[in-house]
Amino acid sequence: MATALALAGCGGEEAGPVRISAIGAPPALANANLQPLDAPSAFLAEAVAQGLVHFDAQGEIEPALAQSWVVSNDGLRYTFRIRRASWADGTPVTAEQVASRLRAALSRASRNPLKPVLGAVENVVAMTDFVLEITLRGPRPNFLQLLAQPEMAILRSNGGTGPYRLARMEGAAARLELPRGEDEEAAREGPDILLRGERGALAVARFAQAQADMVVGGTAGDLPIARAADLAASQLIFDPVNGLFGLAFARRRRRNWAASTTCCSTASRSPDRSGWSSPETR
Repeated sequence: MATALALAGCGGEEAGPVRISAIGAPPALANANLQPLDAPSAFLAEAVAQGLVHFDAQGEIEPALAQSWVVSNDGLRYTFRIRRASWADGTPVTAEQVASRLRAALSRASRNPLKPVLGAVENVVAMTDFVLEITLRGPRPNFLQLLAQPEMAILRSNGGTGPYRLARMEGAAARLELPRGEDEEAAREGPDILLRGERGALAVARFAQAQADMVVGGTAGDLPIARAADLAASQLIFDPVNGLFGLAFARRRRRNWAASTTCCSTASRSPDRSGWSSPETR
């Protein structure tokens, strides 16, 4: 498993976006079945799409697109109940659509990097509009952790099921917004995100100059860059696991946003330096 390094001071003025620098190329809604995902594209996938399950901030599996699941006693059948959700264009998500995208990852033409371990899957079938079943050739104790990887996010060409939507590109940066609707879930309040992909040295320099609120996608190989920037040790955060995390922000003070269960473990700039609140898991 790759070591994931984040630098974080998650917060932002209410009028501005949370600025995130991911180490890699400019973010794009890439199909993991056709090409590998670098850190910016993986973060984008995590923000605009969900897998059947994802990790919480402690690295434990929790529901995502699937609201619940049952595993057979022999460990060969996983039955998932899909929650009522909508695609970016507002059309409802069905179990058959989810099953189709999972089968695409297994197909002969797939270049998904997880394809070798996905060989354990024998079949993916939609039982009803909201129930799908995955049958394995043999028990896989870590199968749910496999489904929580960014390469298993359920995406269509115009996005996924949120929580964020790709609003527009601002140069090489992606502007992400929460949907604004009349129903309670769609009307959730939260900050916009401005996501850019760039070289590690530039991302760390931007963070050190308070021009970015978070850097993600670092590895142990990027530690010398972070150390050279003379950052506080508390700002170097390692993810407990690799994979999809739920992304949300919680209002902590009148004009500040703090990261809650995020796609990367986070720490904050100390309050006496920049006014950021400490992150907390809801």
